[in-house]
Amino acid sequence: MDYDRIWKKQELYPSLAREINKVAQITNEFIQKSYGVIVTEYCKKEETWKRYREVPLSFSKEFTDDLMPLAVMEENMKAEIKSEKLGKELNVEMEIVSLGGEYWRNLIAEGVKRQILSPMELDLLNIAASIDTERPRIATPKQAKQIWKIRQKLENSGVLV
Repeated sequence: MDYDRIWKKQELYPSLAREINKVAQITNEFIQKSYGVIVTEYCKKEETWKRYREVPLSFSKEFTDDLMPLAVMEENMKAEIKSEKLGKELNVEMEIVSLGGEYWRNLIAEGVKRQILSPMELDLLNIAASIDTERPRIATPKQAKQIWKIRQKLENSGVLV
């Protein structure tokens, strides 16, 4: 289904609304034939739903024409995943900047004092610590992700600044 179309218009497109009504009517007629069993109890039975699956159902040409091609849907999903990933990366980078250089310098000092930082981790944290200096260094998305993991490692080790 074309979910973007539904989202943008904030309503179901006509062919979809008609199909939903048609299926609802078929379903209602099916459950009304409960063979003397209370309808609510009849609907709870697995056997009822096995029988329901056998009810013939066909979709109108208008509805099937309104369906989004699978290739377009997959392309949209890939683009959405990529966009979401980029958003997360930007959030991490913004968090690093918003904490400020002093925070990162204090974090480095505690990590060094406790001897829990490797030389590579120290180099990465120094990028974040340079944010408010005359010559700030900007972390790449990959570095930002690593810096954030190092921060988490230090927090898990009891380093709080």
